[in-house]
Amino acid sequence: DSWPSLLGAIGMTYEQAGGGSAGLAYQREDGSVLTLLDRATHHRVAGHATLRAAAEGRRDLLESFARFHRTIDEGLPDILLVPGDADHTRRLGALLDELDLQGIDYVAARSAFEVEAQPHEGFAVRRRFPAGTIRVPARQSRGLLALTLLQASVPLEAAYSYDISAWSRPYAYGVEAHAAAASALRSVEWSRVDEARARRSSEPASAQPSAVDSGRGPLYGYLVPPDFEVYPELVRFLEAGGRGRVMADTFRIAGALHPRGTVFLPVALNDELVERMQQSGLASEAGVIAVASALTETGPDLGTGGAAELQLPRVALIGGAAVSSNSFGAHRFFLDERLGLPHDVINDATLAEVSLEQWDVIVAPDGRRLGRDLGEAGRRSLRTWIEQGGTLIAVGSGAAGLESVTGVPLREGTPGDVGEELDRALRTLEERELARWEGRTPGAVLEVRLDPAHPLTFGTGAPGGARLFVLSAGNGFEPSENFESAAWFDEDLERLSGVVSDATLDRLRRSSWLVHRPLGRGSVVLFADDPLFRMMWYVGFQLHANALLFAPSF
Repeated sequence: DSWPSLLGAIGMTYEQAGGGSAGLAYQREDGSVLTLLDRATHHRVAGHATLRAAAEGRRDLLESFARFHRTIDEGLPDILLVPGDADHTRRLGALLDELDLQGIDYVAARSAFEVEAQPHEGFAVRRRFPAGTIRVPARQSRGLLALTLLQASVPLEAAYSYDISAWSRPYAYGVEAHAAAASALRSVEWSRVDEARARRSSEPASAQPSAVDSGRGPLYGYLVPPDFEVYPELVRFLEAGGRGRVMADTFRIAGALHPRGTVFLPVALNDELVERMQQSGLASEAGVIAVASALTETGPDLGTGGAAELQLPRVALIGGAAVSSNSFGAHRFFLDERLGLPHDVINDATLAEVSLEQWDVIVAPDGRRLGRDLGEAGRRSLRTWIEQGGTLIAVGSGAAGLESVTGVPLREGTPGDVGEELDRALRTLEERELARWEGRTPGAVLEVRLDPAHPLTFGTGAPGGARLFVLSAGNGFEPSENFESAAWFDEDLERLSGVVSDATLDRLRRSSWLVHRPLGRGSVVLFADDPLFRMMWYVGFQLHANALLFAPSF
């Protein structure tokens, strides 16, 4: 109902479905039964009543609709999105793709300019903006929708929320954003970019610039940037039998500096390399370059023993009654549609009966009951498989539910003194209910610090340093010397957007968010929250893809 409301219409939700378990008939608490036919009829009656009311009040509705669009930008700023370096520019492009899908207009600055602007929380103040900065004006037919998606936070006149309370797209994509008054931007020269973007995306691969000259061929190999936008093509390359090496450190070659996680595809490991790259689509990807030698100007040479071998991992996804169907669906969609990584599905009830040696990676979605429902035999089988070389990736409540397998507990908080215990015990019903709500974090944006040298964080990081913005449900792992923290909450953690209590922030400070723990010859990768939640947090895609592709190699 929010989407039409943001476009000037009236959004409504009618719900009398009985929940996911209603089926053909649903017995209510008073003993009465609602059949599927009853519920469908009630929805139909409500819909017709709404249409009659709308028809009778059509003049007021039309005047309200016109007034909404006449005043759509009153009191609202425009949003500026800063391109940044190559990695951040690609993320900005992915964000603009989302705006295109919503029909939101934007323009780009023809040259650098200066303006007074308010940065989104977490970004530094700047006065000068580079050429190519994107401006999303509030004065457009979908301006309120644009601001709702792009502003740092949406004011909520409530102490709690039953659903996620933060969704700012610049945080989700790791793109620097600022708010500025439209009047201050009038002197800047802008150009439209939507038509050029649409034309570029519609061109066939053969018409786009290619990094591969099939006439000459490379002398030594090719370099692929650690970027989620090229990972689907890299997966196709590996699926066809291609092999690569993941560089663990930065290096400079032919004058260009390449980041950690750059994938080197050598001729020595790949027959018919040029043809493989063309068939996979890598040949037409920007940022893929040919190299004539392994000798670098700075950093390790391409033949270094510190690089990890990269091959296509054999992946399985755990499903079943103990797993959240929403989380399972997001992970399966990610593997099928976003990454294109072949995989199998294991039912949690029969995991103990399956030979796990056929997979390199097993993914556990959200599911707090997962550890319990696997049973002792299933937990033992999973632990043995890890110790023999497997990689387990578990997220959110799935990571919490598998604590007995991984040995990594969530932080539960510290007990207070006697006075605090009495205060908690002597509360009214209203105070108890408020405390229960304050203990929940239904989705807030928080900042985590990154270990930039860790393979799980290759290709990530928001502008301004080794950090990232995550959509948090208030979870964190208790740090330990037994595992590596690839991402964690700092001691000065503060809310960036959304509803989160001070007590939750205190509990999360100096806790781990992304963990890698070696176990025997294998390892576990644990996310305190689901990085693929509702397939909406783009920076989580890179982290999860790194876990799938790189964790088994390092």
